[in-house]
Amino acid sequence: MNHIIVYFNVFHVEAAQRLLFFKVPPENWALLKMFLVFLNKCPEKVRGINGSMIMVGDIDIEQDALEIARKELNG
Repeated sequence: MNHIIVYFNVFHVEAAQRLLFFKVPPENWALLKMFLVFLNKCPEKVRGINGSMIMVGDIDIEQDALEIARKELNG
């Protein structure tokens, strides 16, 4: 999660979102979305990733990882 926070500290929000979806493989987008939702930085859509638009709402959140993150952050 710290690496994602650094992206948002270095780049504008939209640029950081595009970079993350570009660099993270599509099979891991559910996990990425979970972290972005957790940080309140999840977009509705991401433009310009390999010539297409990603509708983030169509990506399911990784539920197992979400439960683990909630437990870790809430003590």
